[in-house]
Amino acid sequence: MERLVDDIYTFKGKVEDVENDYIIEVQKKLKEYETSEEQGLLLRLPCGVGDTVYYINFYQKKIEEDTVMEFSLETYDWYVRLRQNKWVILDMFKINFYLTREEAESALAEKGGME
Repeated sequence: MERLVDDIYTFKGKVEDVENDYIIEVQKKLKEYETSEEQGLLLRLPCGVGDTVYYINFYQKKIEEDTVMEFSLETYDWYVRLRQNKWVILDMFKINFYLTREEAESALAEKGGME
C-alpha cells in the first residue's frame, strides 16, 4: 500500500504546508487509518450486517441465500452469524459465500453444479 500522507502537514508529494484546519483534520484521520492498516489492525469485512449472501448447497446442487446478522470475535477467530442461526468462520465465509446470485451460480457451474 502506498501511503497518501507521510506527516500531518503535507500530502505526500502533492501539497506542501496545508493551512486549512479541515484538511489538516482529514490528514490526521487518514494517517491513523494508514498506520493501522500497515500494522494489520484493520479488519476488512466482505459485507455488512443485513446484507443478503448466497452459498452453494452441494447436496441439493442449488444456490441458497441467507442474511448476515452479526460479526463476532471469539478467541482468535472472527465469525459471521447468519439469519438461520448458522455461525461461519470469517475465513471460510469469504471462500464459500457470495454477494450476488450470479457469482454463486458461476462458482456452482465451475464446480460441476447444476445440470
